[in-house]
Amino acid sequence: MRAFGFVACLFVLLSIVSVVDAAETVAGKSLKQWSADLQSENQTTRLRAAKTLGIFGESAGDVFNQMLDHDDVSVVYHAASHIGDSRVKSDTVAGKLTKLLGHEHASVQVAAAYALCRIDGVKEKYAAVLNSALASKERGAACSAAEMYQRIGPAASQHALAALKAAQQNNDYHVKGAVINALRTVESNPYKPEPAERPKMGGRYRTWLNAKSVPRPELAGDNKRLNILWISCEDISPNLGCYGDEYASTPNLDRLAEQGMRFSQAFTPAGVCAVVRSGIITGMYPISIGSQHMRSRIVTPDGVRCFSEYLREAGYFCTNKSKTDYQFDSPVTAWDRQGGNHQDWRDRAPGQPFFSIINLTISHESQIRHSHEVHKQVLAQLDSSQHHDPNRAGKFLPPIYPNTPATRMDWAFYQDNISAMDKQVGQVLKRLDEDGLSDNTIVIFWSDHGRGLPRGKRWIYDSGTHIPFIVRWPGQIKPSTVNDELVNTEDLTATTLALAGIERPDYMHGRVIVGEQKDPAPEYIYFHRDRMDEAYELMRGCRDHRFKYIRNYEPQKPYAQHISYMDKMPTLRELRRMDIEGTLKGAEVTFMRKSKPVEELYDIVHDPHETVNLAAKAKYKDVLTKMRNETIAWQDEIGDLGLVPEPIMMENMRPGNQMQRTAKPEIVREGDTVTVKCATPGASIQITQPNMPARLYNGSFKAVGQVRAVATRIGFQTSEAVVSNP
Repeated sequence: MRAFGFVACLFVLLSIVSVVDAAETVAGKSLKQWSADLQSENQTTRLRAAKTLGIFGESAGDVFNQMLDHDDVSVVYHAASHIGDSRVKSDTVAGKLTKLLGHEHASVQVAAAYALCRIDGVKEKYAAVLNSALASKERGAACSAAEMYQRIGPAASQHALAALKAAQQNNDYHVKGAVINALRTVESNPYKPEPAERPKMGGRYRTWLNAKSVPRPELAGDNKRLNILWISCEDISPNLGCYGDEYASTPNLDRLAEQGMRFSQAFTPAGVCAVVRSGIITGMYPISIGSQHMRSRIVTPDGVRCFSEYLREAGYFCTNKSKTDYQFDSPVTAWDRQGGNHQDWRDRAPGQPFFSIINLTISHESQIRHSHEVHKQVLAQLDSSQHHDPNRAGKFLPPIYPNTPATRMDWAFYQDNISAMDKQVGQVLKRLDEDGLSDNTIVIFWSDHGRGLPRGKRWIYDSGTHIPFIVRWPGQIKPSTVNDELVNTEDLTATTLALAGIERPDYMHGRVIVGEQKDPAPEYIYFHRDRMDEAYELMRGCRDHRFKYIRNYEPQKPYAQHISYMDKMPTLRELRRMDIEGTLKGAEVTFMRKSKPVEELYDIVHDPHETVNLAAKAKYKDVLTKMRNETIAWQDEIGDLGLVPEPIMMENMRPGNQMQRTAKPEIVREGDTVTVKCATPGASIQITQPNMPARLYNGSFKAVGQVRAVATRIGFQTSEAVVSNP
């Protein structure tokens, strides 16, 4: 019987009917009130209503019909999708949908074709539209089409199988994963969990040191400006000794915390790396620039730049090792040095201040599922006293995981990797000491999101967003200080610019958290979850010091949607196996529920693992209402692009799925004065002169020799180079 229940969950998207009666409320509003919001001049308000109305199912059939005539193309898309989900059928609706097959937006055609498949049967002319999107090179379009076939299920087999099989050969593993999910329902071939075993071979140990690099204390010179070093790691929660974790062995980070300030309430706005990094590099919430979907190639709004460009303009030598996954290609203007071979600050000019990011990758999710043979390389880097005994791990497992050999092994590997990362932190700090820079360098350590285990990474629970965050600033921050203010990773950007004496642009969202320009602490911080690889989701939320609020816009979907990359984790395989067998107990069932409530509310002080939802309890009505309104106000203030269907958003950013090229810069000489212009709005220009390092153009300059210029804008191709000789 449990196996039947698991198969049934795969079809939960196929049979969505009236989930909420018209007389009931959803997230505090009735059907009539949500319908009224469709006329709002605020796009976020309109689209929040358009998305939410789907929860009313067939009760909102008349509203869906009216939405098909809306001026906002995203509202039309949502209407067609809701009609398909709820199978609201009438001659009027069918006529409008048929007309939409000729809409100028290909994504609206796809939504209309999906709806017609559900209410008129899967016909060749409808499937042809979906199949065309499935073959698109734009990830959002292809993943959306695959998900629609997943909802249609076996009825699509005649017209969809060939296209799905062809798309399964796609080199894009996100599209491939979405296609596999679709094939499971179209072919009625349910997922069978693989054993929670580790591979016998495969994988590699990730190091960071460049053996060829030697100390260069002479470069310190007479620099009086503050150097800034970020040490980032991947996929860890605050499972460090300095945060009170008794299973952890992290002497270097514990020492760093003793020398500086440990932030106890630091968070990321999302639970996955590239999305979070897109917010850090721009200083903006990802949903405000359209970078919320995992693995996108976005175009940022005019004028939004990588914040490192402001540092380069101010004379800083800027480097970034290993991680440039910003949801767009790293512009040539962003860094003086970037990539795996460019280690740190040692290539700068004498006396030049630096801003360096060292990204340590040993703690990444993928390192947990390594074979025992590869993990021996990790253990070899550690003292035997730092090896984590899996037999002790059960005591420290969060209650959402069953206590089994597979889960204990994952937790031990996770902690071993943190210890290996800690050793690398020590090596970075030693290098700083060797160069005589420790006293004049502020060091900031942080993780890109929470732990790389199920219901951690990719989710907006604390397990996926609460991170370690430590700042050392000799002479300015009192040792062993603990800061309990709410901190967001967008604050990294604002703080770094302030430390460098640079005024931050008005468009940035973060605040300054240390130093003379420190801003007041917020009452709330905010979160979002959107497409994760192949799995579409839409969650928003906020948190204060006691409560966490989450709004689920797609409550009909299970928490643990299939994500091919995530499904390789032994702990998740164990959860799926035990769920089918019916052997999960207590909080262990939390992550495997087949649908979600519209709203979630947790008392984090008394329920730190967020397993007891208080949203329906009258006692917490006022808290729920306040936090719901805070989340709505945040969405409206920043402009939540996650409510725009991804295919439409990408069409608006990049019409025809064509990456635009930045216009060639124009070099104008008047005597020995050189001025450079670029016709592309928001473009940055890099200048190169003989025997001089490349630099950002920030105004007219003197030059008597050759000048070379290239221009670029985030999301555009770099321009052709222009060379001017005197």
